[in-house]
Parts: sequence; C-alpha cells; structure tokens
Amino acid sequence: MDITLYSHIDGDGCIEYERGTILVTNEVDVTAAKVVIGTAGLRSLGKKLVALADLLEGGAQ
Repeated sequence: MDITLYSHIDGDGCIEYERGTILVTNEVDVTAAKVVIGTAGLRSLGKKLVALADLLEGGAQ
C-alpha cells in the first residue's frame, strides 16, 4: 500500500508511506531517505507532528 502523506505545493518533494517505510524525497537537491516504521511509530510520529505544529503556531505544547 503506497500512500502520499504530504506533497509540497510546488512539487519540490513529498513524504510517502510504502510497505512499512516512510520515504522522504526532495526534488530540489535530488535526495531521498527511507525509514522503517511500524504502527506504533506512525502513531508516535503523528502525535509529535501535531505537537510541533501547535508549538510553531504558539499553541499548546
């Protein structure tokens, strides 16, 4: 199952989930990175991303 989690508005890169890995690509400098992640890791990452967005917007930490 391949799922695009985020795609840069200008097409400069994306974050995708594919078969137990997260793939991050950057089209500006033509790089890519893969990280193995399971369901617990996905949940933990999701919580941390929400907390980071809140912090950057000056909200709850």
